[in-house]
Amino acid sequence: QAYGYMRRYGIRGTLYIISDWMDTPDRPSSVQLREMQSAGWTIGNHTKSSNDLTAEASQAAQETQLANCRDALAAVGIDGARFYASYPMGKWNADTLTSMTNLGMRTGQTTVSCHGTESTPWRPIALPNPYKLNEIGATDINNTTSLATAKAYVDEAILSGTCVCLLF
Repeated sequence: QAYGYMRRYGIRGTLYIISDWMDTPDRPSSVQLREMQSAGWTIGNHTKSSNDLTAEASQAAQETQLANCRDALAAVGIDGARFYASYPMGKWNADTLTSMTNLGMRTGQTTVSCHGTESTPWRPIALPNPYKLNEIGATDINNTTSLATAKAYVDEAILSGTCVCLLF
């Protein structure tokens, strides 16, 4: 639904996919994902099954979760899953970072929000380790966020040359 709305305004986004859920009811189909990718969206890796990576028995098991998602999406023509990941439940550890390095991934994102309330206004932060985008955190955009506030997040990041991760 966000894709259709954002496309009207020329806005691109990133969608992290759980490969086991692709082509299932109420989830994006491989056809829809290829359409989004063709429109400039990044389709990233949210692992094969969305299991908590930190609960996996080994670093190799974490790597397998990421690699299996990458491979399933590549099989239907999606290439971003080899580069970009969002950690299930926002959790990661040193084994996750090793897995991502081994797989040649570029960035990792969490769902942990670190700012964006009236008492703690959002401030842009310089890009940290790309596997730890959670150091930036994600700014929650929900039904109580005004359009002016959302625009201000983006404008401030542009002006300061920093990064803002908006979590819808």
